[in-house]
Amino acid sequence: MEIMVKLTALLLLIQVSLGEEYVSELCREELSAAINKFGIDIYMKISASHPGENVFFSPISITTALSMLMLGAKGKTKSQMEEVLYTTDLKSCLHETYQFFEKNLYGSEGGPVLESANRLYPDQTLDVIDSFEEDIAKYYNASVQKLDYKDSDASRRTINDWVSQQTNRMIQNVLQEGSIDQNTVMVLINAIYFKGNWLNQFDISDTSVESFITETGEEINVNMMYQEDLFYHYYDNDLKAQFLELPYEVGKNDGSVDIRMVIILPDEDFAITELEKELTDENLAKALDELQYWPTPTYLHVPRFDFKEKYQLHSILEEMGMDELFSASVNLNGFSTDPRVDVSTVIHEAAVVVNENGSEASAVTVIGGGRSGYIPDPATVECDRPFLFLIREVKEVVSGWSTKTIPGPILFFGKVSVPEKTKNPKCNGKKLRRCRENCRPKCFEANKKFPSPRNKCPSWVGLMKKYKKCKAVCRQKQCVQNC
Repeated sequence: MEIMVKLTALLLLIQVSLGEEYVSELCREELSAAINKFGIDIYMKISASHPGENVFFSPISITTALSMLMLGAKGKTKSQMEEVLYTTDLKSCLHETYQFFEKNLYGSEGGPVLESANRLYPDQTLDVIDSFEEDIAKYYNASVQKLDYKDSDASRRTINDWVSQQTNRMIQNVLQEGSIDQNTVMVLINAIYFKGNWLNQFDISDTSVESFITETGEEINVNMMYQEDLFYHYYDNDLKAQFLELPYEVGKNDGSVDIRMVIILPDEDFAITELEKELTDENLAKALDELQYWPTPTYLHVPRFDFKEKYQLHSILEEMGMDELFSASVNLNGFSTDPRVDVSTVIHEAAVVVNENGSEASAVTVIGGGRSGYIPDPATVECDRPFLFLIREVKEVVSGWSTKTIPGPILFFGKVSVPEKTKNPKCNGKKLRRCRENCRPKCFEANKKFPSPRNKCPSWVGLMKKYKKCKAVCRQKQCVQNC
């Protein structure tokens, strides 16, 4: 499956009223936790204000743009931003850690493509403090381009063209006509782009038309992808939800970034809204940590999806406690000495495409070892109803005979309420599934009984070889060939 994550852009539209340093592992873990906690907070706000709709955004894009602006914030404005972003205790290493991310998270060679770009567009008449420009260049690798906002249409086209280029044309018009005008004096942008191929791609011949019940109760036909493989899988009794991890291909060199998607599917009798009520950053972190201990043979059904979402975030950020930033008393004296400068708009747009090959996503913000000796029964993860998903960076650390997964920041977070609809089904999905159900589990159970000769216990590698052989054997059955 190819996943394309489009650029997320956060635009901070500020209008007038007329060498790598050492960063500790602790700082990186604490900033990742802060980004993830903020991500849960803002997800709840966005989902509540868009009931029954798809949700998609980039927590790291939004926090990066706001942290850049925080370099120029003073007093109450700065303290509120720190509280909302959960970075009050990171004052000594906040920007240095973002600098580490810029150099080590983005632009690695091999494996998935993950790129980030930052740019400041001040008006040619605005006096930006030199130290601010120097700091955003040092910590965030941000470039600066002055514009003449008196010609607002030309300025808008310049910004949109840059965003389009950084997001591989996934986001082409983040600024609509009228978004900026002659009173605009600065636009601050973070853009992030991701594209990765699944480590184990879905076979398109296994994709069939199946029904999906949307959040509003509508039954629609979707292209349901299907795969049988060994995945990290965990069931959380408190959240009444299954967690399943889909890894992307990782490059062969040491610097390649390790990125994974996690699907969070609530029980059939537990609505997505109930899951949202129970979900917190603490129980999410616990479930994600448990994932690394449970490699499980899994029957996975997940629909293709492709959508783009755009949010005006200033009112949401105000509700979260960042009201000083959008008030007349805002203190941005570290950015400019002009007392008339304030922040009027925060725009975030993100897009995602998930199919058999992988994912592609982008966003823009303007401002393992298993437990040996135990073979679990196959799990079924059937995403035929609304589910959550996230795309995150992780790092595996080998300690003795075990491997520990260190969580990184959540790059993208979303909810699939209404996947892509499909027309004119070429294959009856129910018949195909009945064929699978009659063949593959029986084949798997038969093969599961044969132990490996060394320790009289089935090995994971040997088991999955037999398991995949079942898939090939069953594909030859006439009921599958008919599809």
